[in-house]
Amino acid sequence: RIAERSAGNPFFVEEMIRSLKASGELTGRAGSYRAERRVEEIEIPATVQAVLDARIDALKEREKVVLQTAAVIGKEFPLAVLQKIVPYSKAELRAALKVLSDTQLLSPARRGEKTLYAFRHSPTQEAATRPAPLPTAGSTARAERRPRGAAPSAGAPRGAWPGSGGSTDR
Repeated sequence: RIAERSAGNPFFVEEMIRSLKASGELTGRAGSYRAERRVEEIEIPATVQAVLDARIDALKEREKVVLQTAAVIGKEFPLAVLQKIVPYSKAELRAALKVLSDTQLLSPARRGEKTLYAFRHSPTQEAATRPAPLPTAGSTARAERRPRGAAPSAGAPRGAWPGSGGSTDR
């Protein structure tokens, strides 16, 4: 069913398998996964965007804020810049980045003059910057991905970015 829905898109397949593994629908490891219930009963999202949205929505709040803030900075982002923006200690930020790297939403840090992290794929960065779809009847999805009242940058004051509803829009 995943191959059929993905229409041959390997990124869709990768993200769908990660999503199913994270949700407990699949157990095992690469090359030897098994479904925990009948395959026909497992919901397969229609688009890769829906898969990414679900993966991001399933994150804990700290990881979600870090991912969304990083997405605003860019595809690659220095740890030092992210640390100045997010409302977390250095240890909390590093823990969140480890979770995001372990779940393969981000690539692990590259060390050099600056410690850099990066989004593994551009669609993941794009998904982290858009609000979640409104929930449908019977859905448990959140109406918004950003914490209520948070600015689009998840760290800048409301109005700091054009189009964010603040006084700097004019």
